[in-house]
Amino acid sequence: LAWAESSTVIYTNSILHSWTNREGGPSALAAAFIGKTPNYGVHKSENRKANVLVKVEMALRDEVDFGALGVHVGRILKDEIPSFEGLLRPQETQLKHLGSAMTSTGMSSLFYPCTSCPKSSDKLETVSVDVNDLRNAFEGLSTTNEAPDMIYIGCPHCSVKEVKQIAQKIKGRKVKNDVKLWICTSRHVRGKTENYVKIIEAAGGKVLSDTCAVVTWLKELGVDVLMTNSAKTAYYAPTMNRVETVFASLDRCIEAACRE
Repeated sequence: LAWAESSTVIYTNSILHSWTNREGGPSALAAAFIGKTPNYGVHKSENRKANVLVKVEMALRDEVDFGALGVHVGRILKDEIPSFEGLLRPQETQLKHLGSAMTSTGMSSLFYPCTSCPKSSDKLETVSVDVNDLRNAFEGLSTTNEAPDMIYIGCPHCSVKEVKQIAQKIKGRKVKNDVKLWICTSRHVRGKTENYVKIIEAAGGKVLSDTCAVVTWLKELGVDVLMTNSAKTAYYAPTMNRVETVFASLDRCIEAACRE
């Protein structure tokens, strides 16, 4: 493969077990035209070996904990390939948030969620992450405690499971008049979840396809405070969108979006 978007690159390498470098737009487009991509980087098996062991010394509860972990690890590892120890039966959604956060603050294009993986040596450099590291990363992703104008879920795009989960949480409720609720997913997933999309939109939310709040003119839409469960969005939005951010779990996001 020759993919360009950082979240998809680390996702496909780490979770789908496909092989792609972190390409730029022109090189990815060129590969699409000719059906070939240069044989370098993580297209070579010797470059896909873990070279750092990350020991996670606390239990992670949900997607925002995984996102905060990714932000912290990305900052300290830069472009190294970590193997994680201590992730207890992580779900695919949680690993997706871990990877997207890692590529927001670092340049890794691959990680291993367990220690059973190819290694660059028998004794890897070890980095420990404790509860204080996680707390600092988590708190750093919120710039305000003010009530949000917009709740944004879907960076990376929501899966079928996530759209279903949101619909179940919001069913029978109504979004506040002064709050926007945006859910982003691919048109493919939207097509497979039309029944759940109808529930979300009946509540007053909007389900958007093939876009992302980070590349949207939020200020021009009247948004000053954005709440999200995406560490990637919370990291980029203050600079790219010039909005304040509140980083919170999916449950907190839904509660903030809906009337009592």
